[in-house]
Amino acid sequence: MKNFKKLFGILLTLTLILSVFCGCGDSKTKSKNENSKNEKASSTDSKLTPKEKDDSSVAETKPIEEDWSAFNFTIDGEAIKLPVKYDVFKQTGWEIDLSYIGHKNGYVLNPKSETASTIDTFHSKYRTVDNRYDIYCGIGLINNDAAAQDITKCDVRVLSIKIENALKDQIAYPKVVLSKGITWGASKEDIDKAFGKPKGATRAENLKYWSYTYQIENQGAMNLEIYDDIGLSSIYLIKYNK
Repeated sequence: MKNFKKLFGILLTLTLILSVFCGCGDSKTKSKNENSKNEKASSTDSKLTPKEKDDSSVAETKPIEEDWSAFNFTIDGEAIKLPVKYDVFKQTGWEIDLSYIGHKNGYVLNPKSETASTIDTFHSKYRTVDNRYDIYCGIGLINNDAAAQDITKCDVRVLSIKIENALKDQIAYPKVVLSKGITWGASKEDIDKAFGKPKGATRAENLKYWSYTYQIENQGAMNLEIYDDIGLSSIYLIKYNK
């Protein structure tokens, strides 16, 4: 009987020792598997593009450093410099609707002739013929060629764009950026700092806005309308024809 108890004790001790070793083996295997998973995850993460990792890392378009008199600006990121061929300008998405202006069969300009006023342009996202009152975008064109040309082959030398209603109604509008980073909503102080206060500055007290006109003889002019509440809401640029 004593021998049986002694044998039973030995067997019990061996069982406990074996269970400890098995447990350690499972723990090591589990740790190894977890490390392998972490390594795979780390490898996958390193293949992600910067945009997938952090959208905020995508840099915005750098402001145009030149003065306004260089007639450089962007519309939704498309760089434009007046004068510019109409075919280049319409890459911004803004186009003339010849039927709307009563010239569905074409509109021809004689050599060195220009449009008497700005012509409406439309954009599928911002301004259509049926929905044209919140935003205005018009262009003036000139035929610098020696022969008569259809207006769509001429040069854009005037841009007039107004978004006052769109700002007040909080609807979509194109992002226009002038030199020194001036864009919609800029305050009078912002514009004074960027371009200086012009001699041609007038105040419409009843409507609570400033009209700024900058002009360089024989080169061109720029007019900005700056409201007290919504800031810059109207831009007019004209490059004179030499």
